[in-house]
Amino acid sequence: MRGIVWFRRDLRLSDQTALTAACEACNEVIPLFVFDDPLLESQIFGSACVNFMLGCLEDLATSLAARGLPLQWRRGEPPEEVVRAAREWKADAVYWNRDYEPGAIERDRAVQQRLTQMGVLVQTFKDHLVFEAEEVRGSTGEPMQRYSAYRARWWAKWQAAKPKVLPVPAGLCRDKSVPLLAPHPIPTVRELGYESLTPWIEPGEQNARSRLTWFVGGPIHGYVDGRNHPAIDGTSKLSPHFRFGTLSPRTAIHAALAGLAAGGRVSRPDVLTWIDEMIWREFFQQVLSAFPRVVDGPFRNAAVPPPREPGPARDMLFQAWCHGRTGSPTV
Repeated sequence: MRGIVWFRRDLRLSDQTALTAACEACNEVIPLFVFDDPLLESQIFGSACVNFMLGCLEDLATSLAARGLPLQWRRGEPPEEVVRAAREWKADAVYWNRDYEPGAIERDRAVQQRLTQMGVLVQTFKDHLVFEAEEVRGSTGEPMQRYSAYRARWWAKWQAAKPKVLPVPAGLCRDKSVPLLAPHPIPTVRELGYESLTPWIEPGEQNARSRLTWFVGGPIHGYVDGRNHPAIDGTSKLSPHFRFGTLSPRTAIHAALAGLAAGGRVSRPDVLTWIDEMIWREFFQQVLSAFPRVVDGPFRNAAVPPPREPGPARDMLFQAWCHGRTGSPTV
């Protein structure tokens, strides 16, 4: 069977659920990434974000090439490009990891419908989260709106399930490659319409794993206090890696908990506080799934203080803010 793995927000080989499933089920595997031209042209992203993404893609392409599987890529509207690729490459199945943003859900539903009509099997997987929204619910099955209650149920679910971390698929090798034309070099950031710059957080799976190892080996044990001091390197700096999936949340949480289990110089409150931040991430994904209106507005309509009246007093305060003279150490 020939399968396409559609990479999206999961630019890694380790603990990559869709990739693992494809390698187990298919004797031929084609890795694919689609540059979403309409999204890029909307300028919703900044240059830093696009540069980071390209760095992650270069790292992924290098890792795949080392195993004899070139990363194929296309540009355009993702539904059209994925369907066209499946048709041209005579794919029997397409694999991807689920996304939870309303626009992405609509896109994926359209792709799945068209592929199914072509007779192509579609397999989707949980990967971006430890637990999807439907897995952590209130006592009557309702979406949870308070973090404290969600956190308690999340931990209960973790203790009951303890999701495993998947290794790089053993079957990811040259034997599964498909004789296709060699892909062109990945587009440059300027070709995508953005400014070239060097991300201050190093992109790619290898850098993500290195940063995680460094963090859980030291700074995490002073995280409660260290995260509040911009002058020290006291946080993980892993947020963009979770955004583009160069590191899975399962890997990160297991690594943090392993530090507690190892004993030695550890701080349980600090480690659990950092894991709480990961649970907040899952909580907000649940809110997004249950209340998609938050894409365009607040979760609750809280009263907003009226703006200060125009005049010299407001101008003086604004200038003080512009020049860092508010009296507050951080703005």
